[in-house]
Amino acid sequence: MTGVLALAALPAAAQHGSATHGDHNAHHGGVVEMWGTLHYEVVTPPAGNVMVYFTDEQRNDLPASAVQRLRAEIVRPDRSVEPLAMAISANGDHWMARSKPVTSAKTVIRLAFVHRGEQATVEIYGDMIPRLAKAAPKPAPKAAAKARPAAAKPKPVDPHAGH
Repeated sequence: MTGVLALAALPAAAQHGSATHGDHNAHHGGVVEMWGTLHYEVVTPPAGNVMVYFTDEQRNDLPASAVQRLRAEIVRPDRSVEPLAMAISANGDHWMARSKPVTSAKTVIRLAFVHRGEQATVEIYGDMIPRLAKAAPKPAPKAAAKARPAAAKPKPVDPHAGH
């Protein structure tokens, strides 16, 4: 890994809070995952850009300011890294950045943020994005599905790195 966020990342759903929590339906057409009790939805419109929305354990909307120092990057299939200049939207309901379109199921979107004083680093894989998952090649019927390796425990993120 060569990007700013090149550190051990948790798989997108590595941590869950209590068993009582809301659904994981996308409210904005993206991919919904959890970090602790915090739900996050990563949206990648076909024309480009990235938006990240946050909800609580019961899926009530949270303001973008519920997390601090959100950093993101897109790792393309050719291993090139596109750092994203994430900013809170004008109405304060999500984080957003301009980006080239995400067009491959082999793309990885990395996020790092601080929530309630704790550092989080997570990854969304392109094959999790509904419009790309449909286009991703399916394995042969008798071929075993390739599992993603378990990620190491994340190292603390320096939210000021690169500044």
